[in-house]
Amino acid sequence: QIAHETGDRISEAGTLSNLGHLLLQMNRFDDAEKILNEALTLRLIGN
Repeated sequence: QIAHETGDRISEAGTLSNLGHLLLQMNRFDDAEKILNEALTLRLIGN
């Protein structure tokens, strides 16, 4: 169960990271920064 939750968190972090990079390409830096920080936080919690 824990491994499954961690896997979900890591994939969620990956999705957020992709979204963050997409926002960067659209020059939406404030939104991108928030989302990338959230992705990073999820990754750190997952480890």
